[in-house]
Parts: sequence; C-alpha cells; structure tokens
Amino acid sequence: MVKVTQNQENFLQEIVKGASQADAYRRSYKAKNMSDNAIYREASLLLNPRVNPKIAQRLAEIRQEVVEETKWTVEKLIQEFADVKEKCMQAQPVLDQWGKKTGEYKFDSAGANTALKNIGQLLGFYIVKNQNIGAVPVKIVDDIE
Repeated sequence: MVKVTQNQENFLQEIVKGASQADAYRRSYKAKNMSDNAIYREASLLLNPRVNPKIAQRLAEIRQEVVEETKWTVEKLIQEFADVKEKCMQAQPVLDQWGKKTGEYKFDSAGANTALKNIGQLLGFYIVKNQNIGAVPVKIVDDIE
C-alpha cells in the first residue's frame, strides 16, 4: 500500500465515494478561508499524476479495493439467489382442510423463476429496459373567458 498523508487519504476516499474534487478537498483540508479558485487548483494538483504520483497510485489501489468488494458482493448475491431458488424448488406436501397430506406436492415456481431471473440480471443476461419514453409535448389552452 502506498503511503499518503491522512488528509490525502481522506481526499481520495471522498473522490471514490463520488464527491467532486473541490468538495473532496473542502472535506479533507482546512479550506475555510480559501477561494473557490484556490480550492479547484489545489484539488486538481493533488490528482495530477505528474505532480503527485503517490496519490495517483493510492487512488488506483482504492479503486481496485472497491472493485474487489463489489465483485464479492455480486458473487454473494448470486449465491443468495441460488439458495432461494433451491429452497423454492423443494417439494412441499399439499395438505387438505384437516391438515392431512393429500399425496400431492407443490413447489414455488414463481419464486424459483424470480431468483433465476435475478441471477441472470446480475450476470448481464437480461437487460432491464427503462420505460422512460422521454418528454411528452403538452399544449396549454387558455379557454377561460
């Protein structure tokens, strides 16, 4: 792991979380009395690999850690959905109104299908379509007299 100062680490963590460079700088350094232009300049210099190669290396490490955590999460989700599918596929005896087995069995096909669909979506086999059709033209008519 590349060593950076605590302020630099905080700055990079904010960047990875999605903060703008300026906001990350404000949250990580004492920038209360700095102008916006000074903050923009300093934040930009921090992320410039020619000026701060260690910071660029540390940012790459943090991003790789995020990728690894995300990969584990996807793998875990797939395993959880697979477990749900297996549970849904287990045959359950059908009981009559008195609670006695009828000799028939059922399983939760909808739950199993949903679990399989969720696995497929995680793996990119199914595309979730956005139903947003865009702007709808509206004509305002003033007919009040």
